Amino acid sequence: MSTTNSSDRAALPTLTLSYEELKEKVAEHLISKGSRSSVSNYNTTINAFMSVHQRTDACLAGWDFGEDFEQRRSAFIESQKRAGLRPLTYNSRNSHLNAVKELYESTLSPGELPSAFSSALSKLLRDRGYTTHTFQKKFLKNKCSSPTLSKWCSGKFKPSAKNIPLILDIERLLEVEEYTLVNRLPKKLRGVGRYKTGQTTYAEKIVNAQKKRYGVWTPELEQEFTKLVEYKSMPILPEGVKRHKKGVWTYSVGSEGPQLASAKKVKRQLRLFFGFCCLPADSTDPQLTGRGMKPEELSLSLLANKELVQGYVEFQRVRAGGKYNGGAINFLAFVCSLLRPETGYLYQHPNESHHNTPAGRSKWHKLCLAVRKRLREIIEMLTTMEEEGDVDNFEEGRDPKEPISQLLELPRPLHVILRMIEAMFYVMLTENAPPVERAIHFRNILLIALLSANPLRIRQFSIMEFDRHLVRQPDGSWWLQFKSEFKNRKSLKADYRVRVEEHIWPIIDRYKAEFRPLLAGADLCKYVFRPSAAGRHSGRNAAPMNSHSLQTLVKELTQLYIPDCPGFGPHAFRHVVATDVIKAKPEFGFFLAAKVLHDKLETVEEEYAHLKTCELFEPYNRHYCEAWRAVEAEGRRGVAA
Repeated sequence: MSTTNSSDRAALPTLTLSYEELKEKVAEHLISKGSRSSVSNYNTTINAFMSVHQRTDACLAGWDFGEDFEQRRSAFIESQKRAGLRPLTYNSRNSHLNAVKELYESTLSPGELPSAFSSALSKLLRDRGYTTHTFQKKFLKNKCSSPTLSKWCSGKFKPSAKNIPLILDIERLLEVEEYTLVNRLPKKLRGVGRYKTGQTTYAEKIVNAQKKRYGVWTPELEQEFTKLVEYKSMPILPEGVKRHKKGVWTYSVGSEGPQLASAKKVKRQLRLFFGFCCLPADSTDPQLTGRGMKPEELSLSLLANKELVQGYVEFQRVRAGGKYNGGAINFLAFVCSLLRPETGYLYQHPNESHHNTPAGRSKWHKLCLAVRKRLREIIEMLTTMEEEGDVDNFEEGRDPKEPISQLLELPRPLHVILRMIEAMFYVMLTENAPPVERAIHFRNILLIALLSANPLRIRQFSIMEFDRHLVRQPDGSWWLQFKSEFKNRKSLKADYRVRVEEHIWPIIDRYKAEFRPLLAGADLCKYVFRPSAAGRHSGRNAAPMNSHSLQTLVKELTQLYIPDCPGFGPHAFRHVVATDVIKAKPEFGFFLAAKVLHDKLETVEEEYAHLKTCELFEPYNRHYCEAWRAVEAEGRRGVAA
């Protein structure tokens, strides 16, 4: 991930500049040039421009003075003509808008380029003293026409993939780093293999493993699993049945109905275990070698078969590249909970109808205890490997820090996400583009903006509804509120009700009024994030976008809009935000990060604090320095006395 000059950049003036602030900057600029009398005329032009495009002082000027400027200026001039203004008047206003556009772009930090290809190329030419005509005449006479270069700079026309070599030449002629301009083109134009946008190490393993699917599930297993779910989730158990106090599966109530996240996770694990049982024992592929059982032989009682469970753990090690991981420990721990004396589900419910289940209850209990003892021994050995850092035999599995490791090293990791939002605004499709495509793009901007401002788990964004979770107050502010829809709600006594940061308000307003109505099922539900209207029946689809779809979308967007990034999912936003908060405010950052993430303080300390010891120690250094100076000052006063 590119970190060039990341810590030296200003705090996104192009993203956060409202029309009110833009008018103030225009006035300051004119006064500094001795043109105080022109301030009123410029304000008149800007106000007329805002009126045509239905903007308020609080709206972000980047919507109109960025990539969309040419289209919006043309629409404005046409409206002035229809209103009967004299050519002298609307030509004067056109000149004013050009000047405001230049001033707007000048708010970029020195040396910083806009994120859009057209704006970046235009600024590079202007900074080096060229017009499109003079540059083309001097360097590109036989390679590119002056009108083509002008259209690239204005955004009216984008290069094609065959133009990539020419753009690389232009970068060399303008003396900028290779791919400075190419990186600002849509990903589909860039070519395969040019960029560091591959999978993480863990993702590569998952992709390879998914090519060899082996999970198995049968109607009989579904019946048995349904009984297990009832046992785990029912408030009051039948007489004589016991359950460990930590063995309860609780429902999370969302807009799509009650959800048992634990049940879904366990079912995925069991499908793979039973798939291993059914794989042929004589396969030539070690990643597809199992125990050769038939589907009709499968039962939950097989989890009390020591050889099968141990064999499955070894099978997973082979598929993971020869190393154990935390998934093995979690699976063994779950099986042990089913075999626990007195309170374990299988311990209390022997499947005596199945031919491979011991008939006698006493014999069954002894078997459960013996298997559990052995599995606990294996867990202890694996845990020791993990704690001692035995990298030859154990790996952590998915490392959420891998795709964001360089980002977390920055002084302010959150700034990278905000620049990503800025880049998305810059490449916003023009008004003559397909309306649904514009709506999808703006939906994506809002998703990333809300994730960075309120980094909740992605399920919250899946079920999020207007007027229920995302609520507009009479003063124009937007608030997020959730009650019982959290994964860790038992440990969090307070409901989540917070104000969304005010820079996000106009984005929500515009999305809700202008873009969301164009997306699938928008008139049938209040879910904030809607899919596109693709497919025969999707226009009538009122279901929420599921978490998996949103996860995939976030990874694609981060890969596309963050330079040299392999892409990362929504959970990584929690790491980025927590690290940024703690780095900015180490004195109380852990407490603040826990509130922002709506998580326990100990979880933030264990999982989300990616800081070096020296960074965490600095607040004490400052405290010690203050104490030293205080005592030193007291000593001077004593000597003086």
